[in-house]
Amino acid sequence: MLFGILLLTLGLLIILSQLVNQNIWSLFGLYWPILLVIYGTYRLATKKGSRVVSAVIIGSGALIQLKNLGLIRGSAFLILFAAGLVLLGIKIIVQDHQDKEAFRNRQAQAYTKTPPTGEGESDESRQAGGHSKRPNFYEEKDVLNDRFLFINDTKVYRSDTFSGGQVEASFSDVTLDLKNVWPLENEIYMDVQVNFSTLTLQLPTDWHVIVNDKHYYSAKELKDQVEPETTLIIRSREFMGSLKII
Repeated sequence: MLFGILLLTLGLLIILSQLVNQNIWSLFGLYWPILLVIYGTYRLATKKGSRVVSAVIIGSGALIQLKNLGLIRGSAFLILFAAGLVLLGIKIIVQDHQDKEAFRNRQAQAYTKTPPTGEGESDESRQAGGHSKRPNFYEEKDVLNDRFLFINDTKVYRSDTFSGGQVEASFSDVTLDLKNVWPLENEIYMDVQVNFSTLTLQLPTDWHVIVNDKHYYSAKELKDQVEPETTLIIRSREFMGSLKII
């Protein structure tokens, strides 16, 4: 297909050069971006490859062509780069909105279920199951909705019906101590975003953790070969940062 486009374009340029009595290579140097527009249009029409890539090819060809014709000023490269930033920003905003909606739906489903019977257990039994004794200084939170900005801190949480939540850390070094929470369900969800930060989650030792489909097995699972009673499922997005599980 691409070879056919090249032959078609070369033939048209030869005809045009003879009609206007101008050198063929000067015409090619002026109008070559049309090849990108034709190729991108072909990809869209035949549904070959990503539509986003096809649109980028068409837009790049059109922009370079306008630049060659002197219809726009400035750097075509910088315009393309800026347009890419705009598209990336829109994608991140839309994706973040979709993630929050999905999390709220999962959270609503969790609240419609009956809490587990372990809610009334003593501190001693919880400690045996991998939880710590009740700390002296803590925050009562069943659902996390925390954002940290330019903070270096450690937060200790306690809950009898912990249901996951959302955590965002930017330019921070934060430790979240969750060893004293008791899950509402066997599976709980957390949405984590780390930007230029280090976020450390301290969890009960008997929890099974899944981060972006990667499994982390507890010592109890590995030793006794038993199914975990609690699984924490984390969707993590990290940009120049790290998420640590302890």
